[in-house]
Amino acid sequence: MSPAEARSGQPIWIGAEGLPDSLRDLSNPPAGLWCVGDTGFLEVSPDRLIAIVGTREPTPYGLRMA
Repeated sequence: MSPAEARSGQPIWIGAEGLPDSLRDLSNPPAGLWCVGDTGFLEVSPDRLIAIVGTREPTPYGLRMA
């Protein structure tokens, strides 16, 4: 994967290979994930995951806490 591809990211949709079972098993799973970097780690080590979640419109409280 080139550095440009790693920065641009890629989607993994619900039902696609590579989506962690922990997300498939949710009662209301997300439609998909937007992933940046090597998504192969999702399959190799599914019990060691990290996510960074953000918003495009943070609240004043969120801005203070960031």
